[in-house]
Order: sequence, then C-alpha cells, then structure tokens
Amino acid sequence: MQPRHPLVPSLHCGESADDLESSWEDATDGGAAAPPPPPPPAAVADDSHRPISDILAAEASHLPEPGYSDRFLDGGSLDAAARLDAVDWIFKVNAVHGFPPTTAFLSVNYLDRFVSSQLRPMGVSWTWRLVAVACLSVAAKMEETAAPPPEERMELLLMTALRWRMRPVTPFDFVGFFSGILSSGGTGAGPASDVILATQRVAQFIGQRPSAIAAAAVLFTGGAPAEEEGLSRLYEVVNKEEVEVCRRLMEEHFPDTSRLPREPNSPAASPPTKRRRFR
Repeated sequence: MQPRHPLVPSLHCGESADDLESSWEDATDGGAAAPPPPPPPAAVADDSHRPISDILAAEASHLPEPGYSDRFLDGGSLDAAARLDAVDWIFKVNAVHGFPPTTAFLSVNYLDRFVSSQLRPMGVSWTWRLVAVACLSVAAKMEETAAPPPEERMELLLMTALRWRMRPVTPFDFVGFFSGILSSGGTGAGPASDVILATQRVAQFIGQRPSAIAAAAVLFTGGAPAEEEGLSRLYEVVNKEEVEVCRRLMEEHFPDTSRLPREPNSPAASPPTKRRRFR
C-alpha cells in the first residue's frame, strides 16, 4: 500500500476552486490565448499496442486504496455528493473542450486515487473541485496535444501522491478486445463506451477492475445473448464473479441505455490522439 499524505494543510493556499477554474474558462472565451508551453520530455511509453496480458497484469496497480468506496457509506469520512459534483464538473469541462471520454475517465481515476491516498477527510465541496481541476489538467496533458495552462502547484501535489503513475489501465483498453471475443451482432463498442463513462458517476463501481467493467459493459450493451464459446473465452481472461457484479450494477443504475449521455468522441471509433508525455 502506498503511503498516505495529509491533504488539508497542502491545500491551504490563497487560491480557491473558482480561481483555478477561471484559467479553463479563459481558454474558451474567444480572447487571444497564449500558446501552450512546450511539452516536457517523455516519461511514459505509448501502451496502446501492449499485449492484453500485460494490460491485465497492470490494472490492479492503478486502483484506489482498498476500502475507499466504504468511506462514502453512511457515517463514512467522505461525501458522495461532493464527489459526484466534482465528477460532473469534469464531464462538463471535458465536453466543452471536446476531449475524448478517455480524458474524463483518466481524470476521475486520478481523483479517486488521490483522495484515497489522503489521511484527512476532504471537507468542503470546493476542495473536491480544486483537486478535480488538477486532475483534468494532468489528464488533458496525457491525452491531448494542446492542454489548458497548468496549475503547477496542485499538479505537483497530485502527481506526487499518485507516485507519478499517470497512465493507468482503463476499461477502454479492453473494449475492442472483448467486443471481438463476444462478437454476435451486438450494438458495437460505442454504447459500451457510454456505459463505461457513466459508471464514473456511481460510487459502487469504485475499486472494480477495469477489465470487469469493460466486459460487463460489452455484455450489457450487446443486444443478443453472447454465444457460449465467446463467454468461455471471456471468462478465461476475466473473473466471472467480478463481471457479474458490475453487470448487475449496470442493470440497476442504467435501465435505459438510450438515456445515457452520448460523448462526441468515442475512444473505439476515434483515431489515437497524440499524447503529451512526462519525464
């Protein structure tokens, strides 16, 4: 388990969440924007072509600390409503800037991993928003060629708490592979991607393996029942019980997938984005 860090003293600075958000708004207000700073040297390799076995082996190291989701239960130390507000803000700004769903998913992954590493409660909702600003800024740099100006102090705190592991495994890494295994004339990877992104708003999905979420989303949106051969191959790769837990949660929270928000850029359909890298 990684060492935890006290959060509140580190955030006792002169800025508020609104101060940091203004830099994002300035990027879209029509004024003359300063050119983005040159990208730092590379620190993470492009893992888009890694074998599926390597991705599966890496996914557990990019989850929140054990017991994190329990801290949102009644009497726990974390406020689920404040987290949801921060996630919704990430989704809103992600859409405004036209970033792909993977950027939003990375942002929430950073948010949960960072908060789970802290000893003290997050407190007021603006603290969540403050962290969300840094998370989206860092995620944009990982995915985009031109990101909004950095908020360097908060970004450094965030990346230190995450031990500089900024390229986590996400469900999007598995969607194409699992769709191929279960190909049975379903609705394709787009609807599965919509469901995957929607899971970020539901605290019960925190800590679930990305591979289980991806497999459940493909099954959940697949239309016709999957063939036995495909299911057999799938469960050689992922744990059946974990997939069923995720699938039941999807059935509970997303009874009508047609009402899920549609992202403008699907990670399954869009060409790979050029990533900004860190050293």
